[in-house]
Amino acid sequence: MDQMEGLHEQARKLFPLYPHPQFAAGQQWARENGFNE
Repeated sequence: MDQMEGLHEQARKLFPLYPHPQFAAGQQWARENGFNE
């Protein structure tokens, strides 16, 4: 889970207005926007 948490930290740095405080929701957002591997 450390990898996912690190990815979330990167997302918060890259996107100050990151739309979801919880990574589960953020992962859905990332998938829709092409940031999910």
